[in-house]
Amino acid sequence: MAHRNRWKAGQSSEPSSPRGMRRNHGWEKPGGAHDMDTMKAQIARAKAKTGEIEAAFKNASFQPRAAAYTILINQCGRAKEWEKALEVFEVMKKAGIQPNTITYSTLITACGNSGQWRKAIEVYKWMKDASVEPNTITYSALISACERGKQTNRALELFEEMTAANVEVDAICYSALISTCEKGGLQEKAFELLDEMQRNDFEVSSLTYTSLLSSCIDTGNVDKAVELFLSMQMSGCEVTTPACNSLIAVFNRAGMCLQALHVFEEMQKANIEPDLTTYNQILSCCQKCGHWRGALDVWGKMQYAGVQPTSATCSACVGACIRGGQLAKAQEVLQRMRQSGVQVDMETMQSLAIAQANAAVPGPTFG
Repeated sequence: MAHRNRWKAGQSSEPSSPRGMRRNHGWEKPGGAHDMDTMKAQIARAKAKTGEIEAAFKNASFQPRAAAYTILINQCGRAKEWEKALEVFEVMKKAGIQPNTITYSTLITACGNSGQWRKAIEVYKWMKDASVEPNTITYSALISACERGKQTNRALELFEEMTAANVEVDAICYSALISTCEKGGLQEKAFELLDEMQRNDFEVSSLTYTSLLSSCIDTGNVDKAVELFLSMQMSGCEVTTPACNSLIAVFNRAGMCLQALHVFEEMQKANIEPDLTTYNQILSCCQKCGHWRGALDVWGKMQYAGVQPTSATCSACVGACIRGGQLAKAQEVLQRMRQSGVQVDMETMQSLAIAQANAAVPGPTFG
């Protein structure tokens, strides 16, 4: 697939500047960089819906052009101040400056980053009404907005519209759509998009692999999880702690404790740092198979790493000792956990008390 410049469709159609005049940050006169910094600071301080933003433009020393407005919209979007971004956009239109593809795409991104998927779709409608052509960036921003809003069907509709219009699909768009499908429960569609992404030689991110791996936890699809993890390794993509955690969770749910423990061992060999989720998942595996020595070893590593245990940590570690018939060890773990400030849940204490009571009851005699 040819990879053309994604910004090409959004290039400004403004007339070139007069001879000798610089276009610093899209301002009309020389020295605009300083004025742009001043305007950025004023917009950052301004409050939405108070008239302060419009006043800042009226009091500006120079008249901004489309590029300057777009930069300020982007600034608001990064701060997740979508209402301010919309105000800058409205001031731009009042000034008679036509927003271009980049401006619309930036505003859509600002709305999407703030969780305003409906507003992002509305801005897209404004864009079409103004006969401004969307490009790859536009659709990626829209699909990402739908992802955050959990609007799976809308995201798929946009993807179909994008491909029908022969707009190039990029890695960002694929990744956002895969995540949307995963969150929407469309696992097979997500895998289909991954295959398409790989066929088109796009680099798949660790985040995308992890998203798909996590979808295998609830479905219990062990084979697919292993396939994804191997593909991640073979692609040269960085294998992260969350990715390992997802694979461990898949094995744990399936009762494949030895395989989960193997992943944990390989993590340590590869210097992939375990986190609280890793330790709790492994302790849960040890609890299921009564591997009390392994549980105590994992807890020791957890302490050495400075990872603070939780009630789930205590429950799994105590449970492993109980299941392994090591009631004294279970009592010791419980006491040490409480001493370190861990809130022990009632269920764990009751499980230990019942196990101790059962061990104290003599068996029946015959004779």
